[in-house]
Amino acid sequence: MIQKVYHYLNLGLQYLSNEEEEKGIDILRSLPIQKIFQCGVSLTLLLKRRASAILSHSWLGKEPEHLILLDTPYFDKMEGVLRKRPAFYRDGVYDDFKDLRDLKAMESFLDSIEALLSFFGERLKISVPSLKEMDLNECHPERWQEITLSTIFLTALSNQVLQGTFQFKAVEKGRLSELLTRLFERNPQGKGVIRMDLRNKLREGLSSIESDPHKREHLIEFEDFCLDLFEKAFGKIPPGEEIDPRYVKGLLIRS
Repeated sequence: MIQKVYHYLNLGLQYLSNEEEEKGIDILRSLPIQKIFQCGVSLTLLLKRRASAILSHSWLGKEPEHLILLDTPYFDKMEGVLRKRPAFYRDGVYDDFKDLRDLKAMESFLDSIEALLSFFGERLKISVPSLKEMDLNECHPERWQEITLSTIFLTALSNQVLQGTFQFKAVEKGRLSELLTRLFERNPQGKGVIRMDLRNKLREGLSSIESDPHKREHLIEFEDFCLDLFEKAFGKIPPGEEIDPRYVKGLLIRS
């Protein structure tokens, strides 16, 4: 508890002083400690309020249960800031907001969530209600609760590669070998990695879609995150080997 109080005080003092040492000393002399503490607490609650607004007015559709559509660590960061006492997800655990650097990192994270949810709603034209209504018979995953943003993105990308349409529709199991052949090249260890020309082409595509440089940066970061997940899930599979959809993640696959 003492450490938590110290962190709130540190936040408040850094904010009020603009991280200027001499100004900070003057504030300590002129302001009651309680006021500095309250400032630190308020800064974290403002972040929580913004996160709540994103949940209420975005693609996620107001329901806390819909947060499961976010991948780790996006889910963990969002869950942390929405707690009664907002927490900062750091190195696999929930921690205090210790300084302004943590606050700025969370602000940037919330910027990225807004950019991603806007992209999914406007570009893919898919909503949480429509996701829940999808026919997932003979599909893996078979429940909408097991689908994440990366699954939606990578499945749409796969359809772009196979059929020329960026659309969230289950990929047929029989076309997985063709998909991997088109997406992968082999590194010296024989592992499949996303072709660099394809990564560059995808970046160019996002750049043409999003003109705002900050939003574009967040989208490219998420794209790289998704492609890295795809490499981990499918890169070790030998060329031509039959894939059992039950044991791989990252795509919506119809058997």
